[in-house]
Amino acid sequence: MDTKPNIVFKVGTGTEKIFSGHLIGNIRINTLNPRGMIFISRMKVIDKKFKFNNGGHIPAFQIDDNLDMTTFFAQEISAYYPLNDRVSLSTLYIHGKRRDTDLEINLLTLNVAVSKNKFQFFSQAYLLDLDSTYGLAETVSYHITPKIHINGFLNYTLSSENFISTLGLEFIF
Repeated sequence: MDTKPNIVFKVGTGTEKIFSGHLIGNIRINTLNPRGMIFISRMKVIDKKFKFNNGGHIPAFQIDDNLDMTTFFAQEISAYYPLNDRVSLSTLYIHGKRRDTDLEINLLTLNVAVSKNKFQFFSQAYLLDLDSTYGLAETVSYHITPKIHINGFLNYTLSSENFISTLGLEFIF
């Protein structure tokens, strides 16, 4: 598990159209070594007040300290519902399979987002069937502009008592 701080970058299309794509990567701060990269494509299935999306991670790469790379492919479904103009609820389910072994994972998250002026707080509870992992995460975003955000991420894995922090700069195209 990577417990050192990382720089996270995310580049992608807007989410206004039926199809979207995003590239997400992270780099370890102290060595500037890449840690992983994911290309995610999504399709809106329901685009009303209640939103439902289907997507794929094609592929996801993880890079270890020796710069050895592992490849995963995954499918995801997500649902989103705004309670009002400042608070929303969402959930995400991901099923992934490692390419070179028979390892498969399932991840379920339950999320609450709260917006206040230029800040957004994204709270998450998660269950991962790999090693019976479960925990809590918090992302705090400050919106410098509508298309540039600074993100601070804290994760506390309750099942192993691990704590991870990440700082990211997000550009939205």
